[in-house]
Amino acid sequence: MAISGVWEQSAFASVTVRILGEFDVAIERLQHALHIATELGSLGLQALTKFHLGLVWYSLGDYRQSAAHLTENVTALQGDLVRERFGYPSAPAIVSRAWLARSLAEVGDFAEAIRVGKEGLRIAETTESPWSLVQACLGIGGVLMTRGAFTEAMGPLERGLGLGESREFYFVSAQTAAFLASAYARCGRPGESPPLLEWASELALRPEFRVGQSRLLVSMGEVYLLAGRAEEAGRLAERALTRSREHRQRGDEAAALRLAGEVAARGTSPDVPEAEGRYHEGLALAEELGMRPLVAHCHLGLGKLYHRTEKREQAHQHFTTATTMYRGMGMTYWLEKAEAEMRELG
Repeated sequence: MAISGVWEQSAFASVTVRILGEFDVAIERLQHALHIATELGSLGLQALTKFHLGLVWYSLGDYRQSAAHLTENVTALQGDLVRERFGYPSAPAIVSRAWLARSLAEVGDFAEAIRVGKEGLRIAETTESPWSLVQACLGIGGVLMTRGAFTEAMGPLERGLGLGESREFYFVSAQTAAFLASAYARCGRPGESPPLLEWASELALRPEFRVGQSRLLVSMGEVYLLAGRAEEAGRLAERALTRSREHRQRGDEAAALRLAGEVAARGTSPDVPEAEGRYHEGLALAEELGMRPLVAHCHLGLGKLYHRTEKREQAHQHFTTATTMYRGMGMTYWLEKAEAEMRELG
């Protein structure tokens, strides 16, 4: 077999095992593929391999490692190469920007995430690749959702979902639909969320969506919680926890823990020990992974929980931390929520 054939065998086998959640095997095969691509001196094969490595590390919750691989692509693929597909459905330079932006958003580097995400969208608009454009819309839309800029996020998310081809790309369209349902719910348009949730739910149950399922379940659970459907949100949180732990998707696990804490803290009779435990678990994991937006959310949740249980000093400490973090990251929507809680606490 020619050496290029060996690369193809390693690279495409790695994509299959990544989709199945066998990340250690995927990393091993991708590193082998990258070694072969380097020996061949093929920039295109190197770019494709680094893109998939970036996705693996993103799935594992190692957003710094993900960003490192994807940044290499962004740096190497300049000029005409930003639109070059190298035989792939979309240009690695564009999809690398989309996922780099999302990796940066997970750790709270929003200024750079927005710059990279918007750059990827501008490039995608100059191509004839629907897949590139759908990914770019999800990239910047996901960044804005993570920041809490829900109104601004609706534009690119609606655009991505509105592309006729988007429904062929179930992995991306399901995430887009869940994000958009959440944006509608946050922006006073809850009636538009259910059809999107139904569609996202159908896609989430597909066996081939195994790897992306946990974070999608969290997004859906957050919308149900906003609608006052805490029991359904709780079921989704537990499913997300099970799935994320099964595949060691630690970033998704941290997000699911925070959602479980939110569910336990709701209602007229909150389960305080359960809520406190889930929040602290999520907080510890988010801190370990450098997920600053999620760290701030956990502090806000704990502050609200302690306020309800009349632990004023502890509530004040967590609210102070949350407001400081939100302000530093420019998360205006969430900052206003935390400041309102501080005022109510007195």
